[in-house]
Amino acid sequence: MKLKSYLHFCVFTVFGLFPFWVLLTYQARDLSLVAGSFVSSFKYFLIVVFIVLSFFVSKVHQGTEGVAKLNPLSLFQLPAVFYFFWATSLTFWTFNSVLIIDVLRIQIMPIALGVFFLVFLKGRFNAYDLLEKVVTYSSFVAITALTISIFEYFHQDILVTLYKVDIAELGHADTSFGKRLLSIYENPINFGAAICFSFACFSFFLVRWKGSLGRSVLIWILIGISFLSLALTLSRTAFAVGVFVLLFLTLELARYKKLAPLVIMSVLFGIASIAVFYYFDDIAFLLKRVDSLTNLDTYTENPRVKNWSVLFADFDAWVFVLAGLGAGMSNPNGQLSLTQGTYVIENAFISNLVDFGLIGLLIYVFIILRFAYCAFKIKQPDARLFFKIFVVVFFIFSIANDFNRNQPFSFYFWFLYFLAESMVNQDRFLINKRSYE
Repeated sequence: MKLKSYLHFCVFTVFGLFPFWVLLTYQARDLSLVAGSFVSSFKYFLIVVFIVLSFFVSKVHQGTEGVAKLNPLSLFQLPAVFYFFWATSLTFWTFNSVLIIDVLRIQIMPIALGVFFLVFLKGRFNAYDLLEKVVTYSSFVAITALTISIFEYFHQDILVTLYKVDIAELGHADTSFGKRLLSIYENPINFGAAICFSFACFSFFLVRWKGSLGRSVLIWILIGISFLSLALTLSRTAFAVGVFVLLFLTLELARYKKLAPLVIMSVLFGIASIAVFYYFDDIAFLLKRVDSLTNLDTYTENPRVKNWSVLFADFDAWVFVLAGLGAGMSNPNGQLSLTQGTYVIENAFISNLVDFGLIGLLIYVFIILRFAYCAFKIKQPDARLFFKIFVVVFFIFSIANDFNRNQPFSFYFWFLYFLAESMVNQDRFLINKRSYE
């Protein structure tokens, strides 16, 4: 098997298919519970195949001309490997089959994908070419999700067709203060996060096509539609992250297009704000919801924050502080909290503390910081901006949600971390190669 074809298929699966997997599972479940279980499990079967094949493909492909040869892992890349072994070992020490299966599927597999690729495939391929595939597939998914969200806005019954269940069973589509857009992501927070991720993809093309007015206008139109859909998710976290990311994007693009991005951003924000306020009858309630973002009680009196204070009381021994309360003990599934005694945390960092202890948390924070460092070290401006925005989006959402276990975003994180490390390695190789010529 050719390495290039293998990696392209991996990218297509993770970034092109996984966002639709929830819909595929619902569709299959409508046929039978067995079919639904098969489709849900088949995703993880594919990941296992990718992980196993990474070893065999690496033995066949020993490097490509013009691409960095295989380099040993640097000291700063070893923590990711240790994190994988640490998390995996703690998973099996829980001796709870329900939690073990859950952690293996939701947390360990994304980590394994990134770590195995980092160990066996770093330096064996053109990282920039692979990033183009990532952005292309992700942009296609984003445009598809936006198109569905437009139909959903006017005809919410499309959700019944997509998910094969009543709208009331989805839980987040209808609220007391209006409809919330879900698109293909089942809940508005994930859709909002996906939109914020799409800003990273669109920024890639804005830098790549900075000399083309027509293409740039097309991208800004997509950003405008995305921002409007983001506002209509009614997710305060997603909206705050989206505004921050667009401001960051505007400042970054100002280097290339002077004041044009700032003007466009202002117009987009104004149009989206007017549209949202026009859409809602109870403007006072909406304003109160947005204004609550600046209210300290929103955070201190939040149920999830109260859950944190309860669980911290259980760290009553050094072994729990260092190794956690047990892998899988942090779980957003309220049913498991009743049957297995898990905690609803909804914060990636505290979740790491609960599942893998202070050791796991410190390593996880280091990996994110290392990812950020790689994002700033990448030479190509389009790729550099893409990774900067992705790291910002993932970090902020990790504070407000369990994004270390939220799929497909956890797969995105570990695959893109591997890709960022590969790009830095490739840039370093090319610089060293030119210095000897």
